[in-house]
Amino acid sequence: MNMKWKYFDKILPSVIIILGVFGIIVIIITIIGLFGGISLPNSINEFAKSIEDSRKGYWELFTKSVTIFVVIGALWKYWETKRLHDETVLKNEFDSVKLKIMIEYINTNIPIIHTQIINDVKLDKGIKHAFLLISKKNGSNNFLFQINENLGTDFNCTNDLIGTAPIVKKLSKGFAYIPLPFYYNENIVVGNEILQFSYSITHDELELINSELNLTHHYEVRFFIFRTDGGYHRSTATALILFSTIN
Repeated sequence: MNMKWKYFDKILPSVIIILGVFGIIVIIITIIGLFGGISLPNSINEFAKSIEDSRKGYWELFTKSVTIFVVIGALWKYWETKRLHDETVLKNEFDSVKLKIMIEYINTNIPIIHTQIINDVKLDKGIKHAFLLISKKNGSNNFLFQINENLGTDFNCTNDLIGTAPIVKKLSKGFAYIPLPFYYNENIVVGNEILQFSYSITHDELELINSELNLTHHYEVRFFIFRTDGGYHRSTATALILFSTIN
């Protein structure tokens, strides 16, 4: 926003208060004058004398004061509407998008991972990075350890995972890192919409991840997005079962 408009918005409440006090004083004087209660001050008398009927002069002052209050009301409405709009924009800017993840199985053992990004406010949201992480179900305490071990990284917390952006898809025994460029390359921003992308784990990928034959393993799959390079991420997770054989 232009600096002069910021200054105007800052002083507008004070201007409204000053005009309001002035308008109230004028209305009180003119109402009393209309009923002949008091004489006008000299400065106002000079104005009233220019009008043939003194009471008409009072009425004219009264209508002018009403006009002042109409202006005050319009300024106040503008200021209040703008304040609420700015608060809404600020809230929407910091409110992130909503995520969904769901697993569907074909022929009981081929998993398809469905992901969604939902932006239900009228403010575009940029996505810097989005990816899936599949890891063994060994408890959340081992989650970062599995990431660092398989990606050769040294992340201390999940907010550090924005550092995975340059890494290409990586699949190994009991682990998978799968970037989802659909969300951050094909779609520059997420408007007031729902974006959906589904990832099907192929036969070769299944053999790499679930390499122990004749065993069925339980995994956790996490869907991560980052909206900024250094900000907080959003993520959601669900259970994933990888079967040892494919029909």
